[in-house]
Amino acid sequence: MVKYLFVSIFLFDRCENVLAIRRMHVLQQQNENKNTVHVAIRLIFLRVGELNTRDEQFEAHIALEARWFVETTDEQNRILSSLSNEDQNRFINGNIIKLSKDFPEHHWHPQLFLLNISRDRIEDIKYTLKRTIHGFEIREFRDIDAKFYSKFDLHYFPTDIQELNVSIGSALFDTEVTLEVDSNRTSGINREAFIDQQEWKLYDHIETKTKFIKGFLFQNDEDNELDTPGHEKKRSILIISCHAGKQFVKNSFLEKIFFGYCSTSNEIFLLEWFLSHFLNHNYWI
Repeated sequence: MVKYLFVSIFLFDRCENVLAIRRMHVLQQQNENKNTVHVAIRLIFLRVGELNTRDEQFEAHIALEARWFVETTDEQNRILSSLSNEDQNRFINGNIIKLSKDFPEHHWHPQLFLLNISRDRIEDIKYTLKRTIHGFEIREFRDIDAKFYSKFDLHYFPTDIQELNVSIGSALFDTEVTLEVDSNRTSGINREAFIDQQEWKLYDHIETKTKFIKGFLFQNDEDNELDTPGHEKKRSILIISCHAGKQFVKNSFLEKIFFGYCSTSNEIFLLEWFLSHFLNHNYWI
C-alpha cells in the first residue's frame, strides 16, 4: 500500500511539473505575440484564364487587399509628418488619403509576397491611409496579372475538382506579423470573366486556410534571429482558393463515327437516347 502511495505521489509531481512547463510556454508565447500586427487579407479573382493541367498552373488576374492598424504613437507621428497640410486636414475629417509609392521604404509594412506566382507578372501596388475608431488604418492594394502554380488533383481526371490556390506570405516572423482572413470583407470570384468556360466550370465557393511554416532566412534576417531549439520561429501563410471542374463537351466527330457503325434504325435511336440523356446532363462535372 505504501508502495502505491509513493508511486501516486511521484506521478502527481511529474504531472504538476509538465503542466507548469506548459503554462510557462503559453505565457511566453503570449508575451511574444503582444507586439504582433494582425494583417487582414482579402482576395478577389477578377478573371481566371487558361488552366494548364500538364504544367499544373493557371492564369489569373487578382486583386489583393491587406489592411492593418498602426499601433505605436511614433509611427503615427511619422506618417502624419509625411503628409501635406491639405492631406492632414482631409485625414482628420475621415477621408481616405492616398500615400506615395515610396511609403514602404520609410514606414513599417508586412512585407507580403506570393509563394506560387511566376516571374512573368504585371503588378501594381498602392497604399492608402484612413482614420477609424480603432486608429490609423493602412491598406495595401495589389493588382496582379500572372500565372500561378497549383497542385492539380488528376487521380480521377477529368472528373476531379481542381483547387486553384494563391498562397500569401510575409517576410516577417509570426512574432511580428500574423496573416488572417478579413472577417469584414470576404474574398470572392468573378465567374463571368472566366476564359476557359468551354472546358471548365468555375464554382462560387472560396476556401481560406492559414498555416505556419518553420522560419527560413531572408537577406534582411539578422544572425540573432536564427532558430534555437524549443523556440523555433515561424512564418504565417494564408492560402485562398477557388475551384474548377472539367466541363464535358460533346465531340461531334466522335458522334459521326458512332453513327457510321449503326446500321439499323433501332441502333441509331438507342445512340441518340444515350447522347441526349447522358452527355447533356453534365455527369462529368
